[in-house]
Amino acid sequence: MEPLPKSQFNVPNFPNTDKCDWSFDETTRVVLASFKPEVPDPKDVDCLLRMMERTDIAMVSEGLLIKPEEFRGKLSTVGTVDEVKVKLFKLAEKTQVQFDQIRSGSVPDSYNDNKNESTVFEHWEEQDGMISMLLSEFLRYIRAWAETVNTDPNSSSGSTTTTHSRNSDALFTFTNFNGKDYTLNLRTELLYVIDDPMADSMMIKLGEFRKMLRIDGILPAGDYCMMHHVPDTCIPDMGPNLYRTRPGAFTTFHQDGHGTVDSGHLSVEGYNQVVMLRRMDATHKTHALHILSGADRRKDIQITAQTLYIEPHDDNIIKSALWPDCYAITKCQELK
Repeated sequence: MEPLPKSQFNVPNFPNTDKCDWSFDETTRVVLASFKPEVPDPKDVDCLLRMMERTDIAMVSEGLLIKPEEFRGKLSTVGTVDEVKVKLFKLAEKTQVQFDQIRSGSVPDSYNDNKNESTVFEHWEEQDGMISMLLSEFLRYIRAWAETVNTDPNSSSGSTTTTHSRNSDALFTFTNFNGKDYTLNLRTELLYVIDDPMADSMMIKLGEFRKMLRIDGILPAGDYCMMHHVPDTCIPDMGPNLYRTRPGAFTTFHQDGHGTVDSGHLSVEGYNQVVMLRRMDATHKTHALHILSGADRRKDIQITAQTLYIEPHDDNIIKSALWPDCYAITKCQELK
């Protein structure tokens, strides 16, 4: 396959307004805009939009949320009848050999006696089905988990899954929206609120969220979005959606909007891991997805690049791709 055309991106003269710091990483081709806690200068907003339109760079910004603490506060103050849907994850332990068997269908020939194949890694596995629960119960679950972390002498950096703590129980009981009782082990099971549309969310209203952003026009159907020109009654459900969980949960590796939309991710607390590709034609994108899904290393055809077109959290998925490892990321970087 022919390599991608060499990027012609020339670092522009970024605005010098004292209201935003601009930088460019040539290795990753990421432009970073760090907005300061004041009203953005129109020059910085214009530059941000122009960088978002580029096809050969990735645009990352920080400081767009005016008062993160106020946002988090609103997420903790709700009524008692509001409902959310959650996914359940359970803790499993796997060795590197087992991970490689999942990823490639066999153990690589590179293994030798000097490699510590018995090292065990924590791995959270998504369970089938959804649980519908009261939002007040989910917030009680988050508080109970936080208390478990704070009182566990063996935990560090937010982890509650040390060998000692895994062998003891920290139980949490709740009743779902339909009146069914559940009991979770806070150390080996976790809950993940997914796809909570802000247009209907009880955690925080979309109007409130817009007021908390320094540049709210970048939201779906905002002033800087093409959906702004579509009648309100015809605008498809493009979000924003709210996701909330404790460390460990994840969304199945996939393409946002099947790769047809420009997606924005706002991390309010913690971090959000994504893989950003430069814009490319269908042939090169299929090749990149082939590598990222691990299909180039598989001994069977259970996982292909088409796997990344599935809907995340779909229980009908027979075999989902693991998140890319360092090998896959490095191979994709070589395509540039």
